[in-house]
Amino acid sequence: MTHNQPPRARGVIFAMDGVLCEPEPRPGCPPRPVFGAREFIDWCRKLGLKLAVATGADTIRLEADLHEAALPPELFDAIVTGDEVADEKPAPDVILIAAERIGLAPADCLAVEGAPAGVRAAKAAGCRCLALTTTFPEGQLLAAGADWIAPDLASVPEGVLVIRSQ
Repeated sequence: MTHNQPPRARGVIFAMDGVLCEPEPRPGCPPRPVFGAREFIDWCRKLGLKLAVATGADTIRLEADLHEAALPPELFDAIVTGDEVADEKPAPDVILIAAERIGLAPADCLAVEGAPAGVRAAKAAGCRCLALTTTFPEGQLLAAGADWIAPDLASVPEGVLVIRSQ
């Protein structure tokens, strides 16, 4: 890194519903990955970033959703579920634990969320936040504090991995 380049995020913490998996699949239909999820994960890996999942879902549901979406748990350096925290989002607990497990400060992580409660949790934890409009409209996600908005993980805005000094 040269001196004139801004520092880059060192990790990405993903929510599950509306971020890695499409929200609320139709009855009888398995969850599918959000458009661009696998490619974004692969891009982050090529950049050498640590990856975590931080979800309010229980372990059984998380494992089933990852399997059905063809996203092996081995893609991630850490997975934290709702089973492991007393307070769910918008409390930052699940995100703070995920950052700790990948060995990074929350300020060094980009959180990718799909709901206002998740955005508030990410911001309370100290992360920058990309919010996907797969479940909630842009206005609600921006009002919750999202730094960037995208329709899916194939349309991630340029600069989301740049950490700006506070």
